[in-house]
Amino acid sequence: MSRVLWLDDLEPHDATARVGPKLGRLAELSAVGVEVPRGFAVTASACAEHEGAAGLTDVLAAALGRLDGTPAPLEVSALARDLHAHYLSCPVEPAVAAEVEAAYRELVAQVRDDVVAVRSSALGEDAREASFAGVFDSYLGLRGATDVVAAVRECWASRFSARALTYQLRRPWAAAQWMPMAVGVLELLPAYSSGVAFSAHPTTGARDRIVVEGTFGWGEAVVQGLVTPDRAELDAQDGRLLRYGVADKAVLSTLAPGGAGMVAVPMPGARRSEAVLDPGTLRAVGDVVRTIDQFYGHPVDVEWVVTQGPPRRCVVVQARPVTIAGPVPLPVWDPVDAAMRYAFGATRSPDGWVR
Repeated sequence: MSRVLWLDDLEPHDATARVGPKLGRLAELSAVGVEVPRGFAVTASACAEHEGAAGLTDVLAAALGRLDGTPAPLEVSALARDLHAHYLSCPVEPAVAAEVEAAYRELVAQVRDDVVAVRSSALGEDAREASFAGVFDSYLGLRGATDVVAAVRECWASRFSARALTYQLRRPWAAAQWMPMAVGVLELLPAYSSGVAFSAHPTTGARDRIVVEGTFGWGEAVVQGLVTPDRAELDAQDGRLLRYGVADKAVLSTLAPGGAGMVAVPMPGARRSEAVLDPGTLRAVGDVVRTIDQFYGHPVDVEWVVTQGPPRRCVVVQARPVTIAGPVPLPVWDPVDAAMRYAFGATRSPDGWVR
C-alpha cells in the first residue's frame, strides 16, 4: 500500500477512498480545471502502518472499547488525555517518516518555497450528515522536514482529543470506524485574501444567491474567532452584487517570524475598514463556486485563497457539502395570534386562549 500519493497522481474515481474527502475533492476538482494547491497526501494506510509498528493499534482498540454506551464527559476527557499523550510519545515509524521527508523536499523544489500547510483528511469527514469541521487538527506555516513529520503525527493524534471522541460518540457510524486518517502536505499559498463561500445561503438554504465571506491575509484569525470577515451576497445566476457588509477587521493572520506557524497581529489601520471583496475577487470566487456546485450537483461550502500578485489567482483549498437540511420556513405572520398575545395579554393553552 502506498504511504505517499501526490494529488496530481490520484485517480478522481477513488481519491476520496484513499486519502479522505478533503484531499480527494481537491484531486477531483483539479481534474476538471479548478486550481488547487500543489502537494501530496500521507495515506490512511501509512497511518495504520505507523500505529501497527508502534504498538498503538491494540492500545487504541482496548481503550476505545471502554467507551461503550454513553460515557460521562469526565471519563471521555481523561481517556482522551491519556491516549493523546501516549500517541505523541511514539516516534513516527521510520519508513513512513522517510517517505514524508523525501516528498516534502520534492514539494519544496516544485514550489520554490519551504513553508507548507499540513491538513488532516479523515476518511469520514466532510459528509453531508456530519462535516467534522474544526474537530481534527491542521497546521499552517510549517517549515522543515522534522516539523512536517511531527505535524503529521499531531493530525493523526487529533482523532483522540476529547473534542473528537465526543463528536464521534454522538454518531455511531463514525465511532464504529474511529475515522482512519490521511494527512495532506500542501503548498502554503501567499494569501492576499482568503475566506469561505457558499453556493446556497448557509442559514436558509436559499439557492438564489451565493454568500462570500473574506478577510485580508490567511483565514486563521476568522477560524479562531478573532476577526469578523466582510460578507457579500451575489445573485446566483448572473453574479450581481446584492448586498455587502464591511467588517471592522482588527486582526491579521500572518507567518510568525522565521516562518514557524501563524500569529495574529494588528491589522494595519487603513485596512480595518477597507473592503476585502473587490469586484475581481467576487467575480473569481463566484465563478469557481458555481463550477463546483454544478460539478457535484448539490450546495457546497468552499474555502478559497486569492494569492498575492501579480497576477492574483483564486485557489480552492477545500470544498464540502453545505451541512443544512434545506430551506428554513419563514415565520408566518398571524394577526389574530399577535393581537391575543400582545394586545390582550392572552396565552395559548390546549383548550384555547386564556387571559
